[in-house]
Amino acid sequence: MQLAISLQEAKGMDSPVSSTFGNSPYFMFVNIDNGFFKIRPNLTKSSAGDTDVHTALMIAENNVNAVISDKLGQKAYETLTAAGIWVYVFLDSIVEEVLQAFRRGKLTPYEPAIIG
Repeated sequence: MQLAISLQEAKGMDSPVSSTFGNSPYFMFVNIDNGFFKIRPNLTKSSAGDTDVHTALMIAENNVNAVISDKLGQKAYETLTAAGIWVYVFLDSIVEEVLQAFRRGKLTPYEPAIIG
């Protein structure tokens, strides 16, 4: 399973989760099965138009099964779920804590009517 996590800084497993999705400076792509990860800069954050949607499309192109972010907009949510990608929210944390919570099934699914 492949996860994408929005990052504020590129510090490996100690990277803080970004408080934004579309304007997140980095994304970590993690293979949850083997632990392999790569961090990439979010090149879509300076795109013209709806940055959340451009970022969601970039995520979908990377064969991701789930996204973990602090928050994201309704259009990004709709774009991701239309691509079959699960969306989870995890607040104020670092990647290592996020992955532990994911493995234990403790992440909160994104709820458009409540969050965002």
